[in-house]
Amino acid sequence: MPTYVWLSLLVFVLAIGIGIVLAAVRGLAAWRAFSRFQGRVDDVLSQLEESLAGVDTRAAKVETTSQRLADATARLREAIATAAVLSAALAEARALLSDVRGAIPQK
Repeated sequence: MPTYVWLSLLVFVLAIGIGIVLAAVRGLAAWRAFSRFQGRVDDVLSQLEESLAGVDTRAAKVETTSQRLADATARLREAIATAAVLSAALAEARALLSDVRGAIPQK
């Protein structure tokens, strides 16, 4: 066989070998990047689970606070109703006093 056939066969084999080595190196780099990505995703998911656990706790506190607020609102409405009744009674007493003062003769 002529020398150029051997040289071309050698170049072909070297190109295939270099391609395989390059593909292996790139594949290993991709695998490592995927592993890092998966580790980060796991970290983020665990942080999310912790945050959600905190949300449950805060939601329970909000429910308790909401109930306290509803009770306070009911008490405030009762106090406003009582104040309205007392204000009406005071106005009635003033009107009666004004009528009594008007009935007393003045000098």
